Order: sequence, then C-alpha cells, then structure tokens
Amino acid sequence: MARLSEYTWGVIKADFEVKSISNRALAEQYGITETAIRKRASRDGWIRGGSSRLIEKKINVINEVYEISSQSSRLSSQHIAAIDEEVLFRLQNDKDLQFIQDKINVLAKQIDNPSHALALMTATVKHREARLGKSPDTAIQINNSMPVQSGPTATLEEIKEVLANNAKV
Repeated sequence: MARLSEYTWGVIKADFEVKSISNRALAEQYGITETAIRKRASRDGWIRGGSSRLIEKKINVINEVYEISSQSSRLSSQHIAAIDEEVLFRLQNDKDLQFIQDKINVLAKQIDNPSHALALMTATVKHREARLGKSPDTAIQINNSMPVQSGPTATLEEIKEVLANNAKV
C-alpha cells in the first residue's frame, strides 16, 4: 500500500465530510484500509456531513445573488454604478473599522495613561458614528433629550502620537 499525499488525504476528507461516502467505499476507491481512514478522521477531527451547513449557506447566498441580479436588471447603468460604488465604500469602511478595532484592542492592553485610552475610544466612537452618517452630538440629543455636554476629544495628531508611542512599546 502506497503512502498517500496530503492532497489525496484532502480529497478523501472532502468526500468524507461533503459527500458522506462510507469508510469502506473510500478505502476501496483510494486503495487504503478502513482503519487508516478512521485513524486519520479521528486524528484530524473529520465530521461526516460536517460541511452541510456551509453548503446550505452557499446555496442561499447564490440564490440571493441571483435575486439581486434579477432586480438589478431593471435599473439603469448609472443606478447600478451608484449602488456598486456605495457597496464598495461600505465594505472598505467596515474593513477599516475592523482594522482600527483590532489595533485598539492590542493597544488598550499597553496604554498606561488613561487620557490616551480615552483618546482612542473617542476616535473609535467618532469613526463609527461618521460611518453611520451622524454626528455624536446629534445622537446624544436624540437619545437623551438633554443638552449636549462637551467632553474630552482627541485630535488626529493626538491619536497619531498615541499610536506612534504604543508602536514603539
């Protein structure tokens, strides 16, 4: 019996998890023992039919894309271009916000000065609210029906300084 490559084991795993092919059938197809398959499946945590949720999600996404495509066919090219531009903007903004959040989570553990932590939090809040298309003052007034009270804010230079100082750490 020949030793199988990692690629072939990947194919066997896919047949096991996606197609739920039996160990006996896999053993016959690939010229190995059922025991070898059981050991590999146990060692690597294979789950028979384990990809079914992923398959269902993918089918649903493809169906949604088809529906969107059908709806878009009735729009002008300018309208579609505007939608595409907005979608790209939002995706990039979400990606940027996630990057900032990840960086803040790392930096927050290293910050000794509470005012620097406050500057980072303030910057995050402002970025998030700008992404939502509202200013913090408006949100406070609407939510609390109280006059706006100004608190500590961070300038771009202060944020850069905090990031630069913590990058050295």
